[in-house]
This record gives sequence, C-alpha cells and structure tokens, in this order.
Amino acid sequence: IVMSVAAGTWHSLALVMIPGMRRCGHVYSWGSGFHGQLGLGGKKITASPQLVKGLADMCILAKGITCGSHHNFVVDSENELYSWGSNTNRCLGRHIDEHHVQYTPVPGHVSGFGTIVRRVGRGLPRSVACGKEFTVVATFPYEGPAEEIAQKLMEEKHLREEEERLKKEEAEAERRRAERRAKKEKEKEKKRFGGRRSDASAATGSRMDESKAADILRKRGPDADMVKSVR
Repeated sequence: IVMSVAAGTWHSLALVMIPGMRRCGHVYSWGSGFHGQLGLGGKKITASPQLVKGLADMCILAKGITCGSHHNFVVDSENELYSWGSNTNRCLGRHIDEHHVQYTPVPGHVSGFGTIVRRVGRGLPRSVACGKEFTVVATFPYEGPAEEIAQKLMEEKHLREEEERLKKEEAEAERRRAERRAKKEKEKEKKRFGGRRSDASAATGSRMDESKAADILRKRGPDADMVKSVR
C-alpha cells in the first residue's frame, strides 16, 4: 500500500507500507537521478519505481518522505533524519565524504538532533520541508539531559573514542613490530641454511673430483700401474 508520494523537479519518491506495519515502510524512487536524488547509485534514470537500497540495507523504516528540487529527506521510525541527492548550499545538512562533489546518491544520517547544540537543546525531527536548495526541519521538544549532564556524557564519549583510537594504534604498531621480527628471523634462517648449503656443496664437489680421478685410473688399466712402478 502506498502511504505517501513526494515529487521534486525531475524525480519522485513513494513510501510503501510493509505488511504488518501501519506507520512505516520502504522508500521507492524513479525519474532522473542526475544529481543522485534517486539513491540508486550514480546518475541513473528510471521510469519505474525502484527500491532505495541504501535505506533498506541500513534497515531504515521510513515514516515520512520529502523532496526538494534535487534532494530528499526521510524521517524514520525512530525520528532520525536521513538525506541524499544534491548538496548545493549544503542543503543535505551533513558532510559528504567525496571531495569536490556537490551531490551523493547514498542516503546518510543527519546528526545534530536530540542533543544539545551550542548550549540549546534540540529535539528529534518531527517534520521536514525542502525547497530548491534549502531544508527546514521542525522538531519535537528537547527531552534529553540537562546541559551539565550532556556535557559530561559527551566528554565520556570522547574519552572512549580516544581510548579506542589509542588501542587501534597500539595494535597496529604491535603488528608492524611482529612483522619486522618475523622478517629478521627469516633472514637469519636464510643465512644459516645458506652457509650449510655452501659447505655441503664443497664436500660434494670434493667427492666428485675423487670419483672422477678413480674413473680415469680404471680406464687406463694396467699401463697406468706399470708407469707408476717404473717411476
């Protein structure tokens, strides 16, 4: 069942209810994706509705969809916000990883809601409106902790992140040290076995020389013995 439809300049979105769930569903898109607004990867054009896999892969169930001219916003079942498409004038409200790219076909989370921003509590998104190159979000009242508690929680979060970063760096350094130790041991083994092979080759060569000399004497036969006795 189609719950709602939204349209941009050259594209459209539809929110399709999942059986057994009344208020949320999957998002489908169709039309022109020249600015990545279809969320299908690249600049695709499609005449039939296609599932926005970027949301489905993240297990995002949408309950609200909004289109700008070339960008989209989705409010999910947890009142979190996601956006994709054109990022002209930073209308997506989030950082795009690709350098020098003004759009993204990959839906991403818009942070900064349900927390304290610049000492002001900001609630979770309630509804979204999109224009040509801008976005407006209406939020619920802020219900989070007070500023002091929120600040303490943020500090603890930063400390945990710093600890995780240091652990990863130490693990990487230990891995490199282990690789260097293994390389040195390998070089030592190579030198040790190389010396043994040289000694073995010399001994083998000496035995081969003695064998050749014996063969020559055998081929000469009694004459060689007579020459020896005369001498």
